Amino acid sequence: MKFDKWFKKQGRLVRILLLIIPGLNYVVEILLRASIYSRSKSLVSLVIAIIAIIPSGIALGLIDAIWTLLFDDVLLAE
Repeated sequence: MKFDKWFKKQGRLVRILLLIIPGLNYVVEILLRASIYSRSKSLVSLVIAIIAIIPSGIALGLIDAIWTLLFDDVLLAE
């Protein structure tokens, strides 16, 4: 799964829009976190992926949108 690499190649504005639009940010966040976990296999990535699956994934998407705006990467993406 290489969704995180595709996501990183997009422009900053496109990434922020994907993480802000309600509903879409939930799907993008699940795909992004699953992709990061499948690549890194770390415990932190697994915990964040599980958090993204439950409805708090919408809030995590908004946090990632702000993090992307400030630091040009998603939160805890190793």
